[in-house]
Amino acid sequence: MSGYLRRRLRGQRWKRAWFVLKDRVLYTYKASEDAVATEALPVLGWSLDKEPSADWEPGDGAREGLVFKLTHPGSGDVVFCAENMNIAARWIALLADAVTLESD
Repeated sequence: MSGYLRRRLRGQRWKRAWFVLKDRVLYTYKASEDAVATEALPVLGWSLDKEPSADWEPGDGAREGLVFKLTHPGSGDVVFCAENMNIAARWIALLADAVTLESD
């Protein structure tokens, strides 16, 4: 899965970036045309909060249903905002699978 999302780290403003989720790693690019990722975040073992309430405010362009958050002990939370409900639902479903290790 790939696409533009807005991301906010603790104490910072929303920033739009291109994200690619592949093999349980979330890659961040400045733009979809970039060949080299600026960050790589292995998400296995992280927790996905599908409905964070305190991580967005009306007027910042985010709204309920579009915002989701990755958390991990010892690491700062990473909050994302999708452009619409369909895109948010796809990212949430794929990240929910990527953060857990299913045993066969």
